[in-house]
Amino acid sequence: MRFKDLEALKRLIENRIPESTSLEYKSELSLAAQDARKELLKDLTGMGNGGGGTVIFGMQEEKGTNIAKELTPLADATILGQIEDIVRNAVYPPLIWSHSALEADGGWVLVTDVEPSMLGPYMIDAYKEMRYYKRAGESVHPMTEQEVRDAYAIAMRATEGRDRLWGQHMLPIRLTPKEPWLVVSALPLEPLRDIFDPRQITQQVDLARFWAPSPLDGYMSHTRLPFVTRRLRHWRDGLASDDATNGAEAQLILRLHRDGAAGIASQWGQELRVEW
Repeated sequence: MRFKDLEALKRLIENRIPESTSLEYKSELSLAAQDARKELLKDLTGMGNGGGGTVIFGMQEEKGTNIAKELTPLADATILGQIEDIVRNAVYPPLIWSHSALEADGGWVLVTDVEPSMLGPYMIDAYKEMRYYKRAGESVHPMTEQEVRDAYAIAMRATEGRDRLWGQHMLPIRLTPKEPWLVVSALPLEPLRDIFDPRQITQQVDLARFWAPSPLDGYMSHTRLPFVTRRLRHWRDGLASDDATNGAEAQLILRLHRDGAAGIASQWGQELRVEW
């Protein structure tokens, strides 16, 4: 999330930051009419097809310009849920996005970050639209046939390169065990971007950000994961840990890459309890 709090939004105003290919302001948002819902979809898919960026709902521009002027909070607290429903049912491939509602002056400012799709350009598949849109400069326009072809070609190249990316991340974790191991790996969708900087993680309080969330405690109590996540250490590309002690071989290995890729390998002996 590029703008995580109100202070970040206020800095856009203080510094008179204008809209761009990757940043758009919307002073209001109403979803009652079909045309308004279509406009919302054009804004979000156009941002994704244009390379990705942020749309802020509840930000007014200076008159006659595209420069951030003031916050204009939305009054309806349920509108984020409405947006989620509309996007879920009207965009293909599924929109890769993150969003947050920031409380401000009795209302809400919605910040939506949209990522490009590695499966091909986003299409609006609702309201008899069936169209592709792309943000260029400060506006959104229908994509030409050639632009759509080019976008699919880029997505195809990214898909074909997934095996290479797995190899670059040394995933899945490779073992030569005598006992059975359970190995689970994850590689984010492209574009891969660093989500943390290992060089800035120097204290225990920093490492605590990477401990497993409390909702998983019930499952993790059957494993050594709580122990391992509290022994994280730096390695060349992120953070890693294992449960090796007193010269014994590790039975649990955890690796977190700076770009969000992750690998875990756990030795289970003769009995594999998948539900754990």
